[in-house]
Amino acid sequence: MKRIFSLLLITSLLLAGCSTKKEILDDINLLTLVGFDHSDEKTRGTVVVPQYQPDGTVQNEYFSAVGEIGYDIGQKLTLQAQRPLVNGKLEIVLFGTEFAERGLIETNDIFRRDPSVSANMKLAVYDGNVHDFILDHRIPNQDLGMALTRLIEQNIKQETFPRTNIHLFFRDYFTEGKDPFLPLLGTQDGKVYLKGVSLFKKGKMVSKLPASDLHMFTLLHSGFESGSFVIPIKELNAEVSLGHINAEPEIKIKGDVNSPQITYIIQPKGLINEYSGNIKGIEKQVKLIEKSVDKVLEKKSETMIKTLQQQGLDPLGIGKSANAHYRNWDEKKWNEIYPELDIKVKFKTNILESGVIR
Repeated sequence: MKRIFSLLLITSLLLAGCSTKKEILDDINLLTLVGFDHSDEKTRGTVVVPQYQPDGTVQNEYFSAVGEIGYDIGQKLTLQAQRPLVNGKLEIVLFGTEFAERGLIETNDIFRRDPSVSANMKLAVYDGNVHDFILDHRIPNQDLGMALTRLIEQNIKQETFPRTNIHLFFRDYFTEGKDPFLPLLGTQDGKVYLKGVSLFKKGKMVSKLPASDLHMFTLLHSGFESGSFVIPIKELNAEVSLGHINAEPEIKIKGDVNSPQITYIIQPKGLINEYSGNIKGIEKQVKLIEKSVDKVLEKKSETMIKTLQQQGLDPLGIGKSANAHYRNWDEKKWNEIYPELDIKVKFKTNILESGVIR
């Protein structure tokens, strides 16, 4: 309860500048990134303010404070700033892994209820300490909060990650039969990248999926409009790159509510963009490639689903589909049987063209 009260105060103080009276931009600090870390049984709040220079360049200024209660942290942040801190341009709220593992619903709920915060505001977990990340990654001439948001949005556009924002996170959190998830960011060779998926249960981060699972996770979660995969074709000792994939996952449910038979049906349609083998006569190998792609994708998807089941996690919303299918569906009973269900995935790939580049 003490931590919840503390977070409410921290967030309310950060939002204190959001009044109805008009503010002159030169007289305020507009936050674009807010970060939270757990620090020795206390909470560290770190905020980023882009400062636009007369020559058109951008410098990121940050303020950070640690406290046991939110009022203390808020006052310390205020004492550091020459102008009021206002969240009218808040792009993203970033959580350190330790903070996320302890729960972040109370913090996010304050942002969710604030009318000045966009429903499209991004939430993400940083694999490490947010405060240290901000200090080490002052991207030159670029608003850090906006840069992280663009990184996430670019991966959504490329269908590497499902659509995500504060509204969708809370929709999943309150939906029976579905668990929320967030982007997991990391750094490598001094650069920020999308490291995977952070998985949540009852508002706490409990697991994660690696970057190698991102395309499959996105396909199973929301399908592709123009997605892509690189698939090994063992029969031809080659790799094939499929692009412009259109696919919508369909969940078929049969049997009794206490022992349902669940099958994903996915029929991808796409093009061969690149092929590492002998492209001469590839048109005759299309059927073989399709069957090989189906086999690889079925194995990969079933392995991922089984991993999620073993952890009692359902970010794909399989339970939500079961709830819609059965009138007498019960969440408590579902949580008991879900880890042991034999969930199948059936692919039927249709390659529309094979004009390839080697």
